[in-house]
Formats: sequence, C-alpha cells, structure tokens
Amino acid sequence: MFGVRITDQVALTGIPRRNVSPPPTTLPSVGEIARRLDEPVHRIEYVIRSRDIRPKSWAGSCRVFREDDVTYIASELRRIDEDREPVHG
Repeated sequence: MFGVRITDQVALTGIPRRNVSPPPTTLPSVGEIARRLDEPVHRIEYVIRSRDIRPKSWAGSCRVFREDDVTYIASELRRIDEDREPVHG
C-alpha cells in the first residue's frame, strides 16, 4: 500500500482511532536557547545568572528552561543591547 498515509490505513482497516495525546513539550537547554536566539552561550549564561533565572528542571547535568524563560531572556538581551547603543543627536 505505497502512498497511503497511516490515517488512511486506519480508516481502511476499520479499527477505531484512539485519542492520541500531543507530543511532550521540549524544554530548551542553555545551548538550545543560544541557538534559537542566535547568541553566544556566554550571553545567555550571563542573563540567567544576573537575573537569577532558575531552571525548570534538570536533564542529567543539563539545565532546562520553560518557554517563558526563553522569552524573558530574549527581552533582557534586547534591553542590554539597547542600553549599550550610543545616543546620537
């Protein structure tokens, strides 16, 4: 049955579909946050330390953060960049 999607196969077999839970949310690590924001890891680390942002959990020895934390880190990086810009005029 080439070209038949899984959902079509289920419909063809007559087996009722189960309620499938959505995939688990991923919690980004410091490296993932740096990649997403296109920033060096040391800048992400600086904001985390200086703003006392606590990780949501640990994955082995790796700290993982909530999406709200990523948004906050991004806004703090923007604020830092704006504060460093010279005033023209």
